[in-house]
Amino acid sequence: MEKRGFVLDDEVLQLHQHVVFTGASSVDYSRPLVIKYPGAFPSMPPRIFSETPGRLLRRHQRPGTWEICLFGPGQRRWSAELSGSVAIDEAEEIIRLFSDKAEVVEDEVPEPASALYHYAVDSAIFVPPEVATPDIVAADVPLIGTFRLRFRRSTSNHSKGSIKGRGIILSAKLGEWHGQVGAAFSNWCSGGQEEKGPLVWLPKPLPFLEGPKDFSTWLDQHNLKTKQWIAFVFPEQSGTVLGQRFGWLVVQAPTSGTFHYIRAFPYRSEERVARIPGLGGLAGKKVVFVGCGSMGSKIAVALASSGINRFGLVDFDMFKPENSVRHEVGVCCYGDPKVLALAKRLYEMNPMINVDKLCMRIGDLDFSADENILFDLLAAADLVIETTGSHGVSRWVNDMCHDFGVPSVYATVTNGAWGGEIVRVIPGRTACWQCWYAEWETDRPPGAPAPKVGIFAPGCEQPTFTGATYEIGVVANLAAWVAVETLLRDESGRKDFRGDYVRWVARTSEGVPDLAPAVLEIHKRPGCPVCNPL
Repeated sequence: MEKRGFVLDDEVLQLHQHVVFTGASSVDYSRPLVIKYPGAFPSMPPRIFSETPGRLLRRHQRPGTWEICLFGPGQRRWSAELSGSVAIDEAEEIIRLFSDKAEVVEDEVPEPASALYHYAVDSAIFVPPEVATPDIVAADVPLIGTFRLRFRRSTSNHSKGSIKGRGIILSAKLGEWHGQVGAAFSNWCSGGQEEKGPLVWLPKPLPFLEGPKDFSTWLDQHNLKTKQWIAFVFPEQSGTVLGQRFGWLVVQAPTSGTFHYIRAFPYRSEERVARIPGLGGLAGKKVVFVGCGSMGSKIAVALASSGINRFGLVDFDMFKPENSVRHEVGVCCYGDPKVLALAKRLYEMNPMINVDKLCMRIGDLDFSADENILFDLLAAADLVIETTGSHGVSRWVNDMCHDFGVPSVYATVTNGAWGGEIVRVIPGRTACWQCWYAEWETDRPPGAPAPKVGIFAPGCEQPTFTGATYEIGVVANLAAWVAVETLLRDESGRKDFRGDYVRWVARTSEGVPDLAPAVLEIHKRPGCPVCNPL
């Protein structure tokens, strides 16, 4: 370190047992560098700081602490085999590339200002999509409007000055624009207290103010006043260094001598879709589930997270606490019909969805009461997914979907989840479920031996199978993959499976872990009444 021009801080070493070196950048001598070695070195890298007011490095330096960001997100490029000299080299390269004198590159990955403030711990504000992007004309001076929020304090929060809790912006006004929370989010943070305050549009992000006095002075300079709450919205980088979005910052100032930054989370569909590229076509699709048990719930949650916005749920059963060992719904939903419990879970994953719920058993004697509703659900679907594990139901769904011209997917596991099967049927293109059954009936994945009496009741009212959530989850995720590829099969440039039967073998017939997937073909039977009607 001394050869690089850095000096050991003996005082810090003696008083605190910390290793700290000081020096200056060789790329820019006006930038001081402080190198601090953590106690976990060499497992963790040295941390390098450069306090240069007004000259923050683009993207790679944290406001307030002046730390230079090294070795990528989460420092994942650091290795215990590296030395402190390597950290200096990287810091120097960052100074060279991202100083105020360096050229701005258009496709530079940005660092949004809203991600860098020092936020209060355990506090957050949700900004719904109807409010997240104000429809205003940018101005060079602040614009002042109003906002209203609902904030629910943490139940463990007894301190008057503390602001631990969660909130949601209910409405906002700026000039002619007025945003109002939609139905999907209107009940969020219920039981919380409603608050209001000024909403300020800024032409650039709020500066990084250190203390209450600085914050109060800044407010006075801009003729802004607040008793409790104030929110700011401003343009910040997004996507590329030249891209823009609206950032949000909510501030609570309970007294004149305190203020708290609360992290705001705007919910924007474009940012959600950006994390799952190539799946934008799912938003307009509707998927109907016949069966909302452990398998169906996992597939449905995966599809809701992937961008499916319209669902139909069909099941007759209620949710039992013990179902939670492998179901996507928690114990707290005991006694709810599975269609209602699963619908709640889907809303949690994707609040923009619309769900049709039908609590009924296929083949009931009073089937006619709901049959028209069921037929309408199936006919309006882009895909039907059947997960009941009942061959009678599978065959009935196969016939109905053929009549309606709707693709279908059938997903099941064997006992113990030693094996799993996914069958895909596209009317007019592939073989049907009955053809699959006829071809593969005697060549199926293995299953665990029948469990001893006592694991679950042997009576007719409690049919089930054994298997853990992670085992069933493998098959469910494969089924979700098949479902997505089926829904998007006609998109330009997309490749499809080379077969319509996905088989997963988790264990051999002797119970030895195997983990062998396969995609197999299904052939149409010459005399099949569905595939080859006379």
